[in-house]
Amino acid sequence: MSNAAKKPALVRAFLWASCSVFLLALSSGVSATDFRQRVDDIVATPQQYDGEIIDSLVDLGVEAVPAIGDALLRSDYAFPLVFVIALGELGHPDASSWLIAYLDRRPALFVNDSRALSVLDSLGKTRGEQARARLEHVFSTQDYHIDARLLAAQSLQAFEGTTARDAAALFLDQSYREAHSGDPAHALDIGSRRHLFEALMSTDTPLSYEVAVAAMRGDSELGWAMAPVVARVSREGREDGWALLAEVASSADAYDPYYRLAAAHALVEAGVASAWLSHEVGETLVTEMSAPHWPDDLRAKARAVAKATARSEH
Repeated sequence: MSNAAKKPALVRAFLWASCSVFLLALSSGVSATDFRQRVDDIVATPQQYDGEIIDSLVDLGVEAVPAIGDALLRSDYAFPLVFVIALGELGHPDASSWLIAYLDRRPALFVNDSRALSVLDSLGKTRGEQARARLEHVFSTQDYHIDARLLAAQSLQAFEGTTARDAAALFLDQSYREAHSGDPAHALDIGSRRHLFEALMSTDTPLSYEVAVAAMRGDSELGWAMAPVVARVSREGREDGWALLAEVASSADAYDPYYRLAAAHALVEAGVASAWLSHEVGETLVTEMSAPHWPDDLRAKARAVAKATARSEH
C-alpha cells in the first residue's frame, strides 16, 4: 500500500484514539493528563519485585488505556513491552489500536521477533474487532515468520464463534501434521515446535486432544509443557481424560508436585474431583505445597483440592 493510501486510515485511527482518550478519561473523572503523569511516575519508580511496573499499570484500570497506549508509542521508554503486556492484561478492545500501531512501527513479523510475539499475544487478550482482523491477517500470511503465524492463530482461539477462529485451528492442525510428517521441507526448530505444540493445545480439535493425551502419557518430546496440556484434556470433558488426570495427580512417585497439582486442580474446576481423587491426594499436595519455595496461589489450589476431596470415597 502506498503512503498516500495509508494517510486516510492513519487520520481516522488518530481521531478515533483521541476520542477514546477523552471518553475514557471523562468516565473515570480523571483527566488524560493525570493518567499520563501516573504512567510516567510508575515507570520512573524502581521495582520492588519483577513485574511490579506491569501490575501497577494494570491497577490504573481500563480508563488508563489511552495513556498506556500513548506511552507505548513514545520513544523515550527503555522497556516498551511493559506497556504491551499491561494493555493485554487490561483486556479492553480499545487497546487494539495502540498495539497495532506499535506492531506496524517497530516489531518485525518476517523474523523471529519476541516483541512481535508479545504484541500478538496481547492483541488476543483485548478481543476487539481490530485485533481479530489483524490476527487473522498475520496467521494467513505465508511470508511472515512461522512463530508469528502460530501465535496469531493461538490468540484467535479467544474469539469464539468466528470463522477466523475455526480457520486458525485448522491451520494449527495442518502445521502439526506437516511438522511431524518427516518431510524436511516442513521441519521446525525446537523453539517453533514448542510454539506449535502450545498453540495446538489452545484449540478444541480432535488432533489437539489426541496429542494432549499422548503428551500426558509421556509420548511427546514436548511433554514438559504440561499446563496447556492439562487444560486441553480437562476442557474435553471426557471420562478417559478425567481418569488420566486422576492417574497423574495420584502418582507421587512418577510426577513432580506442580504437574500433579495442575491435574488435580483441573478436576476440581470441572467439579469431578471427589469422584476421581482420594482425600489423601489432596492432603499430600497441601503438605508438599507448604514448602516455602511454592507461591501462595499454588498453596491455595492445593487446599482447594483437599477441600473438594474431603468426602471422597476413594
